[in-house]
Amino acid sequence: MEKTKYPGVYYRIKTSPTLGEEKVFYIRYYDPDRKRHLETVGSSLKGMTEAKANMIRTERVKGKELPNRDQRVLEKEKREIENNRWTISKLWAEYQKNKVGYKGLDKEKGRFNLHIEPSFGDTEPKDIIALDVDRMRNNLMKKKKLSPQTVKNTLELLKRIVNYGWKKNLCQNLSFSIEMPVCDNVIDESLSDTQIAALLHELNQDKQEIVTWLMKVMLFTGRRTGEIEKLQWKDIDTDRQEMTLIDTKTKDTQVIPFSNRVKMIFESMPRFHKKHVFPNKVGTQRK
Repeated sequence: MEKTKYPGVYYRIKTSPTLGEEKVFYIRYYDPDRKRHLETVGSSLKGMTEAKANMIRTERVKGKELPNRDQRVLEKEKREIENNRWTISKLWAEYQKNKVGYKGLDKEKGRFNLHIEPSFGDTEPKDIIALDVDRMRNNLMKKKKLSPQTVKNTLELLKRIVNYGWKKNLCQNLSFSIEMPVCDNVIDESLSDTQIAALLHELNQDKQEIVTWLMKVMLFTGRRTGEIEKLQWKDIDTDRQEMTLIDTKTKDTQVIPFSNRVKMIFESMPRFHKKHVFPNKVGTQRK
């Protein structure tokens, strides 16, 4: 090694067929515990100079900067801690692996990427407090002006992700209940309360009729006849209170929420067919 004008700072000349000639700088020093060190601090090709090497040496002599070996140990510990952190983003990645074939996953990806990740992506569930969720909810409703139902779907997704991690023993559950916005998407407003009561009275006269149950679902979801007629049992998730509508008027696949009342309808109605919710007389899909 060649000496420089700075005490304890040295260099070696190295030549590479691709990079050419470079100076590799070294420092020799005693740390505050009187341990002796000889360390590489950088190359001239990466901006290292004699003066910079001397500044690094001074900081390490004073104990203001760790030796190379201690820095490597610290970085390793940080990586191990990071790998063991089950953040919301990491839980989300694991959650998706178990949702193969779930038709609503694309919608959930959009909600997560747009609304959840910016607020909680790098946060562990144990570090989330109710005030954090309140701020996100208010931001979505007041600043982004999202509908109460969209905000509710987003908050429910956050809750499901954390619950998934908790059930898999990957993280702690939230220490509070998430307050959901109030949604009013149940009754078709074109009917008065009196008209609705009269219609329900007529529908309840024969609970075995397929059309009876079909009209109830239409009444309390406000969806078109063609959409409800095409429902299959695999399209209905009563746990999440969501149903997937195929081939709607816009030619899109939509995952929409439904109320507790609709959930009760799906859970109490007869299974007229193993596949179709509202089959026709020959047991196939209505048209």
